[in-house]
This record gives sequence, C-alpha cells and structure tokens, in this order.
Amino acid sequence: MKRYIALIVVLALGVGYFVSRKTFAPQTVVKEPIKIEELLKMPSGWSQVDDKDVNLKFEKKVDKGLKPQIVLKVTQSVEASAPAKYTDRLLAGAKSAVPSLRLTGDMRNSLEKYYSAFVTATYVNKGQKINLIQRIYIKENTVNTLTASYTGDLAVEINQILDNLVKEKISL
Repeated sequence: MKRYIALIVVLALGVGYFVSRKTFAPQTVVKEPIKIEELLKMPSGWSQVDDKDVNLKFEKKVDKGLKPQIVLKVTQSVEASAPAKYTDRLLAGAKSAVPSLRLTGDMRNSLEKYYSAFVTATYVNKGQKINLIQRIYIKENTVNTLTASYTGDLAVEINQILDNLVKEKISL
C-alpha cells in the first residue's frame, strides 16, 4: 500500500512539474501587422489596391459609376530643386494631356523644409464631371504626389484621407 501511495505522489509531482513548466514558460505574442486602411483611419468602403506603377493606391467601393481613387506616387527629380517651376510644368503637362481640365484652386506654400502645392480641378470624361484633388510635396529632389479623383461630394472624406496619408507616409 505504501508503494502505491509513493507512486501516486511521484506521479502527481511529475505531472505538477510539467504543468508548471508550461504555465510559467514565456509566452510569445504574435502581433498581426496593422492593415494600412486601419493605420490611415480610412472610412468604410475604401481599400488598398495593388498597382505596380504607384507607391500606394486606394479605391472606394461603389455600386455604379466611377470608383473614387487616391494615389500616392513618390519620384526623384533634379528639376524639383526649383519646386514652383516644377509644379508649373506638371500642371501644364496635365492641361495639355486633358484638354477639358479646369483648375479650380491652386494654393502653394514654400516653407524652410519643403514646398507644397494644393491643386483642385475638374475635367469631363464621357459627359461626366470628374473632380480632382492633388497635393504635391517637394523636399529637395523628392516629389510626393497625392492625387484623388472622384465624382459627387467626397471632398471632405478624401481630404481627411490625404491628411492621414501625409502624416503617416510622407516624411517632411
């Protein structure tokens, strides 16, 4: 009988040892990467779209019509060292490529660290008016161009997304 009690005590100690080892072992926490839509606090319906020609691209899901889009493109240009002239050339190129393009706003600011241009425009495509918001940030030879195209009344929503993109993805 003493033998069985000793065996049960040894088994209980062995089980207790293995249970305590697993309980007190350091646990590895696996963090899932934050989706960019969450990082940018995107409103519902917006999602990232893969496009090898740009750095980031987002589209809003719509039932019909043109999908609103936001694109970030980062380029390097020695011509950007004269940012006002560079921006003028970009706008002139856009006007020549899209004859119906009409600028509705052009605000520029030259700070010590960077140059910025906020441009709004419209153009007509197949009889439909398309709105554009473009933000250009130039720091030394790096040009960050954010472009949004949409129909309807999404300017407030798009500007919030652009603000978050600038804050999270553009180092000025």
